[in-house]
Amino acid sequence: MNLTEHSRFQVSLLGFSDTERIMLSSMFRLSAKRLPSYVLNEDPFLADIIVLNAENKEAITDLEQLSAEHTIPSVWIGGDDSSGMTVRVPRPIIWSAVFEALDDVVERASNQDLLNPSRPRTIPLGEWIRNNESIVTTGKISMDSQSAESITAIPSAPWALVVTRDIQLRRFLASYLSIAGFNAEEIDDVRMAIAMNAARDYFCALVESDMDPIDGFSLCRLLHVKRKDWPRVVLILPEDNSLLRLRAHWAGAHSTVAQPLSRDALRLTMNKLRYEAASAKPR
Repeated sequence: MNLTEHSRFQVSLLGFSDTERIMLSSMFRLSAKRLPSYVLNEDPFLADIIVLNAENKEAITDLEQLSAEHTIPSVWIGGDDSSGMTVRVPRPIIWSAVFEALDDVVERASNQDLLNPSRPRTIPLGEWIRNNESIVTTGKISMDSQSAESITAIPSAPWALVVTRDIQLRRFLASYLSIAGFNAEEIDDVRMAIAMNAARDYFCALVESDMDPIDGFSLCRLLHVKRKDWPRVVLILPEDNSLLRLRAHWAGAHSTVAQPLSRDALRLTMNKLRYEAASAKPR
């Protein structure tokens, strides 16, 4: 795994007693400097990974409901699983075993590319370029008659939402999107992004991953609450990092770009989104 300071995952606890929750919380605080690191998030919907009390039936039901909404890998503590399908830690709880299990979940997903099957598969940009050379070189989309009919779902000047605190990055993205034929709206407030997404049908949203008070991965999940497939979210990562891309997949992002950004990378990414939208079956 490519471990850097950005190799940080949000973890939420489900179904534990107050005593166990305090103990687990202390474990996560004391291990904040390890890589990859795991930090607690009280909202399970915004977490990358769930740590679950396997002996609590209500917690298992809650996890099933969360998994119906988006990809949510988990570590189960206690209980018995003869199927071997879950990552489990036996009781009594030992901090090293918990972190080994969390690392195992991340490693498995990194190797197997565990994506939510309800979302379109996000093809790595290099693979997409190789498969779509004509689009890369000409910027034009060639499609069959069925795909040509479905492109009518894409407005001639679609709306794109730009969400970042960096004013220079915001202006760069808005300028590029305008040249590329999009109507761009720029904001630097996460809460405003959620409200605007509910009010307008955006074709895509370009979201910086490093945001406050919640990060771009969590915002990506929230943007999908109103409509599961819209907008197409492109997460802007601080670096090209496999674990950050994994978090983006879990959050439901359609694509990622890494800083420093280039116009070529943006052009390829936006062409990819247009192509995927045009090739999709009509709603």
